[in-house]
Amino acid sequence: MEKYFGNEKVIVSSINIAEVFRHLLAKKGLSQAEDAASYMLGVSFMVPMGARIAVEAAKIKHQKKWGLGDSIVLATALEHKATVVTGDSDFKSEANVVYLGK
Repeated sequence: MEKYFGNEKVIVSSINIAEVFRHLLAKKGLSQAEDAASYMLGVSFMVPMGARIAVEAAKIKHQKKWGLGDSIVLATALEHKATVVTGDSDFKSEANVVYLGK
């Protein structure tokens, strides 16, 4: 089942789930991490990482010297012609990004 915000399809990479879960587990505990993961999966469509996204992520990692997680997120967005919505400052200067940070 596809999830929408207005007319926009909401997708999430499996790496997004892992990173949010890890962050909240460390900062807020297991219960809040589980709640956040459940919420994310409830309001979005999780995109599996296939070979094309994996190869593109490796190219992005090499070019930008980013971590693999950020590279997978960007590769997933590019593959699906999606906008990245993030508070991660690594994405500030990227096209098709809504940066929520300071």
